[in-house]
Amino acid sequence: MKLKMRSKVQATRIFKNMLPAVCQYFVMAITIVIFSVSCKKGDMGPDGPKGATGAAGTNGSNGSNGITGATGATGAQGSQGNNGAAGATGATGATGATGANGSNGATGSTGATGATGATGANGSTGANGATGATGISGSVNITSKTFSLSNEQWGYNTTMLYKMSVNPSGGTTGEASRFVDIDEPAITQDVIDKGLIMVYFAPDMAYPKVFTALPYSRMDNASGEFFYNVEFSYSDPGKIRLYYFYSKANASVLLPNVGVATLPTFNFKYVVVPGSALNASNRNINFSNFNEVKSAFRLQ
Repeated sequence: MKLKMRSKVQATRIFKNMLPAVCQYFVMAITIVIFSVSCKKGDMGPDGPKGATGAAGTNGSNGSNGITGATGATGAQGSQGNNGAAGATGATGATGATGANGSNGATGSTGATGATGATGANGSTGANGATGATGISGSVNITSKTFSLSNEQWGYNTTMLYKMSVNPSGGTTGEASRFVDIDEPAITQDVIDKGLIMVYFAPDMAYPKVFTALPYSRMDNASGEFFYNVEFSYSDPGKIRLYYFYSKANASVLLPNVGVATLPTFNFKYVVVPGSALNASNRNINFSNFNEVKSAFRLQ
C-alpha cells in the first residue's frame, strides 16, 4: 500500500511539471484554429520552426505523510553481559560507640573439693570447767511416769467434787470439777512429809512432749469470761488427784456446765522424789520447769 501511494505522488509531481508546457501548446493550437477560421482557406503552408522549450514549472508542494505502519514484533532478549570489574574498597568508617554491658552469665558449677590440708598443731589445754552439781545417789528411787487421759476417763456424775479456788473478789469459792484419781505406790507418807511430788501436762497435743507444771490456767479465748483450770492434789499415800474445772473471770459470769463438756485428750507426767534425794545442790532447782527437773534427776 505504501508503494502505491508513493507512485501516485510521483505521478502528480510529473503532471504538475508538464502542466505549463501543455498549457502553452494548447494556447497556440487555439490561436491557429482561430486564425484558420478567420482566413481564407488556402494551401497548407510549410511547418513552422519548432518553438523554444518553455520554462520549467515550479515544484508542487509535498504530499502529506502516509499513515505509520504497525509496530513490528519485539526482538528476542539479548544474552546477559559479563559482570563488570569489582569497584575499589571504600574507606573504613569511624568506630561506633561502645555497647552496654551484657547481663551476667549463669553461675558456673561448684568446683571439686580441694585436698584436705595438713593437721594443725594441738591447741593448748583449756581451763578446767566449774564443778557440776552433785548428782543423786544411785540407790535413790526416783519415780517418773507419763500417761494420757481422754474425756471418758474424767469422772463427774459418780462423785460430786468442788475445787476451791480464789474468786475475783478475793474470797474462795468451790467450782464443780471433773476429776481423776491416779494410783501410785511410790507416794508414801515419808514422801508426803519429806519428799517432792510434781505433776506436769502438755496443754497442746500438737507438742505432746512439751510439758508445763500444774496448776495451769488459761482464759477462754472465745468469750473472755472464764478460765480453764487443771490442778492436782495429794493428801493420802498412794494417790494423786487431778482436777479439770472452770472459774469466773468476774463475779457476774455464768459458767458453762463442765459435766457435759467434751475434754480434749492430754498427756500428763508426774515425778515422785523421796526426801533422801533432796540435798543442798538440787533444792534450788526450778521445779516448775520440767526440763530442769529432768536434767537434775536424770529422768527419761
